[in-house]
Amino acid sequence: MIQAALCDDEEQVHREITGLLHAHYPGQVSLAHIHDGGALLRQLRLQLFDLLFLDIRMHGLVGLDTARRITDHDASALGNIINQFREYLLAGFDVKPFLFLLKPIAAGLFSDG
Repeated sequence: MIQAALCDDEEQVHREITGLLHAHYPGQVSLAHIHDGGALLRQLRLQLFDLLFLDIRMHGLVGLDTARRITDHDASALGNIINQFREYLLAGFDVKPFLFLLKPIAAGLFSDG
């Protein structure tokens, strides 16, 4: 079972990514729903995740600061950054994400083709 975490303050994004993961990987992904960077950092002290989805702009601790804290602690940590603001694109790559996703999330994101 893949252990994944989604950190985003928008419920719509949680619904979209949950639906995509369940549709393309039924029964293979356990997804933790987290709504701010501070909560993600606290959860990472208790649990390791195979896959992280992290929004850049959130209430509280913003995604880029959260990502920096994660990679400062573990330089090999890879995550996927989710963002709807193109102006954060280059700044997002400073934390070396595995993938940079623009909102809205494309329905074919997890497809084989």
